[in-house]
Amino acid sequence: MSGLPATAPKASDPVRGRADLALAGVALAWGASFVVIKDALAVMPPHTLLLLRFAVATVALAALFPRAVSAVSARALATGVMLGALLWASFALQTVGLVFTTPAKSAFLTALYVLLVPLLNRALFGARFTRPVRIGIALAFAGLTLLAHPEDLSRVNRGDVLTVGCALAFALHIVLLGRAAPALPAPALALIQLAVVCALSLVAALAWESPSLVLPPRAWAAVLFLGLACSAFAFLVQTWAQRHTAPSRVALLFSLESVFAALLSVALLGERLTPGEWAGGCLVVAGVLVAELAPSWGRAEARTGSRSGPRART
Repeated sequence: MSGLPATAPKASDPVRGRADLALAGVALAWGASFVVIKDALAVMPPHTLLLLRFAVATVALAALFPRAVSAVSARALATGVMLGALLWASFALQTVGLVFTTPAKSAFLTALYVLLVPLLNRALFGARFTRPVRIGIALAFAGLTLLAHPEDLSRVNRGDVLTVGCALAFALHIVLLGRAAPALPAPALALIQLAVVCALSLVAALAWESPSLVLPPRAWAAVLFLGLACSAFAFLVQTWAQRHTAPSRVALLFSLESVFAALLSVALLGERLTPGEWAGGCLVVAGVLVAELAPSWGRAEARTGSRSGPRART
């Protein structure tokens, strides 16, 4: 961690707005991925799926940014290997967990990083976050609590436990990427991470499975969607966007992933959600809206001479 920058990213509001919108698009793609992965796991083992997914992503990104390979410095390589290992851990835990749990529950448990990111950022780097982000985190966590059913431990299975581990690994990845991204070229850093996930997935697949390229068309369709949209595009966008927005905001925007996953799981797989689970999803969305819109409301009040004055930072 000593090689990471000491300051958080700063950006103008228009640039940060584009970064936030791009991250919401990533959350939509990842939300769809839960349904796609669950379907693909019916015909292929989890580490083989990860291997093919990230092989496609690595080749696609290398083809799209051929100069990224030559732009890899020793610092970018060391940082990318560390971040890639965390990324592999998060996806391996999540994908194996999906063998035992439902797409909606997996998505909501993964979104525990909404709480973990600011806590880790504070613990590791002493970072502070604004009052609207703090309120947004509280709302999102309340929603996730309703969705995860911690009051009924009989409903918890080993897939749920693995997914909580995924949330911790992913939170640490977001925090450390937020420190590294401003100082390193986005395509090179994203490419290294994808290549590391691919390599570690190959080791896991050879150790615990029997990888095969003989797959039905729907499995290859899943691999292409996951590799191109949910990996190559998503992590390039995330690596770029975290140059312009803070890790706590990234975590809140990514919490929309769980809502998208639940909606698609209901629509495509017939999964049923209780009224409490729907209420939890609404609280997650409310948390994101508070964190995203409250700063704009504060600026509007300042321009119109509101007595409240500029919004204080805590």
